[in-house]
Amino acid sequence: MTEHAADPAALPPWMVDLGFRLADRFRQSQGAWLEALGHGPVTTPAREIARAPGMRVLAYGPAPHGKAEPEAARTPVLIVPAPIKRHYIWDLEPEASVVARLMAAGLAVHLIEWLDEAEAMGGLDDYAGRLIEIAAEAVARECPGPLVLLGHSLGGTLATIFAAGHAATVAGLVLLEAPLSFGPGTGVFAALLARDPMAPERLGAGPAPVPGSVLDAASIAAAPGTFVGEPFRDMLATRKHGASRATHMRVRRWAFDEFQMPARLFVDVVGGLYRDDLFARGLLVVNGQPVRPEGLACPVLAVVDPASDLLPAAAVRPVLEAAPRCRARLVEHGGEVGVLFQHVGGLVGRRAHGQLWPEIISWIQQETAPAIPAASPAQGPTQASAPKATRKPQATKKTRAKKAASSSPLPLLP
Repeated sequence: MTEHAADPAALPPWMVDLGFRLADRFRQSQGAWLEALGHGPVTTPAREIARAPGMRVLAYGPAPHGKAEPEAARTPVLIVPAPIKRHYIWDLEPEASVVARLMAAGLAVHLIEWLDEAEAMGGLDDYAGRLIEIAAEAVARECPGPLVLLGHSLGGTLATIFAAGHAATVAGLVLLEAPLSFGPGTGVFAALLARDPMAPERLGAGPAPVPGSVLDAASIAAAPGTFVGEPFRDMLATRKHGASRATHMRVRRWAFDEFQMPARLFVDVVGGLYRDDLFARGLLVVNGQPVRPEGLACPVLAVVDPASDLLPAAAVRPVLEAAPRCRARLVEHGGEVGVLFQHVGGLVGRRAHGQLWPEIISWIQQETAPAIPAASPAQGPTQASAPKATRKPQATKKTRAKKAASSSPLPLLP
């Protein structure tokens, strides 16, 4: 009797839904309390350049006036956040802002802000297709040029699916802790869904959006060490470091900022991607068109945490290795302090902004730079056209363990 009552699948659906919605309210009130105590985000001013049901597109920096001169052209980048929490984890505070870091490098920065609206009822057709396409078109109108997409976690998954279906639009892809494959050995979510395979359809059965606390609960059940143990250890590690503690508290405020997910998107993501692995298996259909890994034709830089059991490198490699036209690179990064949990360390960590993001920005600039014509035989090779030396990966297991807390490039494909 006790076991039966403790099983969420045995409870009436309305009771489960009510419980999660109350949890959302409680967590949001905790976030508001933290913000009232001064732990809210300190964001960069932005302007809206496009809007559609469920999202708006933000541009950072002054609006362009007239036609830009060729030498003044900037590479446009479009950030695709995960539609689970709020977008400001990309722009948390001046010292931990990817947006500010990209702007300082001279890139034209744009971001999709997912909106918690009643009209937002779409699935992957919208969130990995139509809405990102609307955003890309808005960016192109303001800043023509080779578009680079950046995505973290589920946002990176959506950006990858879009890039695979829009090869002519996307010139580069940067992924941070973004799962692409969900087969055996690719993380903890597969085992969790195996316990209750029909959970996505049951929880997303109605028209109402799915409370954010549903995914919180699933994440904690799948990886308690990540979502319970890491915040506690990080709090202890920052007790004598004011700047790191301030970032920790701002990330904690962000973690309480619950975001509902449209029911159709929940079923498409948790059922179609996480459980059925449709994209990695080449069976995904978006807006009536097949979208497969081999559709990826742009260069990709993927950041993974070598110590993560939540999203290991095995959740990324199979898709990139199945894309013969994609020149991919894997970068390891982890071991941050002051980030609440390591899953967002690449976005807000101090070492990430000192080491990882300069490397990412350099990669973006190299991959989107105009091709330099080869020198004629009479002229000989120029300094600009001479091949650059690349750092060789540390391939041994012992060395990887030693450098687990550092950013070390690992060429994935030749």
